[in-house]
Amino acid sequence: MIRATLVGNTWTLPVNLANENKKILNISLMEEQKKEMKEQNWVKSVRPQSNDTSLQEVVTETNLKKETVTIDTKTGLPVKREVFVKDKEGNWTEDSVRVEEYKYLDSMPMNLQKMNNEVEIKEINAPIREDKLLKG
Repeated sequence: MIRATLVGNTWTLPVNLANENKKILNISLMEEQKKEMKEQNWVKSVRPQSNDTSLQEVVTETNLKKETVTIDTKTGLPVKREVFVKDKEGNWTEDSVRVEEYKYLDSMPMNLQKMNNEVEIKEINAPIREDKLLKG
């Protein structure tokens, strides 16, 4: 019986790009969502939430779209965001593509990073044509 070893590659980036990646990885996507949501006109929902008293639901609505966001009042971070659109009859229908649930991880769970002993990881240079940062 022939047993093959799985080989995976990881990229080694040029120093300036690696430093930019480190900077970007320190930006919290949850905090960015929080900032984006603060810019909208929210109203507290009268719809009761679960037994968890730290959760609060807020709603913002236009003629075409309604968003409902559940917020953890302890952290101020979103837990769930649901977007509704009007159907042909003018009723709100959930836009299944726009239901987002958020989980805050203060560190990477180690079980996501475990590799089987049969996996060989090789470092290779990243396939980069130019060693400069892009705008944006």
